[in-house]
Amino acid sequence: MIANRSALAPLSPVTNPKQTAMLCLAQCMLLSLCALAQQGTITSFDPPGSSQTIPLSINHGGSVTGYYSDGSAVHGFLRTPEGGFTAIDGPGSTATYAWSINDAGWIAGYFYVRQISHGFLRAPGGLIIAFDPPGSTGTLAQSINSAGMVTGYYTEVNRTLHGFVRSPDGTITSFDPSGSTSTRPSSINSAGEITGYYVDSAQLYHGFVRAPNGKFPFTPFDPPGSTGAFNPPYAINSAGAITGYYVDANSVNHGFLWTPPEE
Repeated sequence: MIANRSALAPLSPVTNPKQTAMLCLAQCMLLSLCALAQQGTITSFDPPGSSQTIPLSINHGGSVTGYYSDGSAVHGFLRTPEGGFTAIDGPGSTATYAWSINDAGWIAGYFYVRQISHGFLRAPGGLIIAFDPPGSTGTLAQSINSAGMVTGYYTEVNRTLHGFVRSPDGTITSFDPSGSTSTRPSSINSAGEITGYYVDSAQLYHGFVRAPNGKFPFTPFDPPGSTGAFNPPYAINSAGAITGYYVDANSVNHGFLWTPPEE
């Protein structure tokens, strides 16, 4: 039996103008959808009752922490990857700031009671542990790493700022780079290296790195062109690379990336 040749013939190109226009429109829509997919997805969110929401940290699992205002007080919050919210408040707090979350779900931050700040840790189950370095009149915890080590700074009675690191067993160690009159750590990585900045007696700012053994193995770093008026490092990764910004002679801010010297 001989097959019908017309049934086996290739499709002829579209010559109808309407069909051509529809095909072009479909192709444009497909390209637009592909472009949107490449741009990713943005989800807006606010904790219930929030009038102002400030997220600060996200862990590998997608949990987000930060703080929000409900018009009468400031509360920390935890947003789960599914979109659920939990308010976080330190004991007797009038303002709580959930500053950093690690991959295990531990959160570090600080809260105020009668205008005095205290550091806190929040366990994944909800238990809040308040802490202060000895001699502190105000504690601000800034960062927690995967091991549960926390860094930040505190004020003593003469208003001098000192850095601290809190180990998972609760031991708190105070530190200052040589020549510092004011120390503000900002970030700790998985190895326990800490970065931040300090102010010297001339009121100039310098970045620093503190090793897990408590030493400052690298000289204070200042990006080329920095006036020393302000150059805070903000984050350090597991490789020891640091990013932040500095101010030049024209009072313009610039980002910087500092990488440690090869051993």
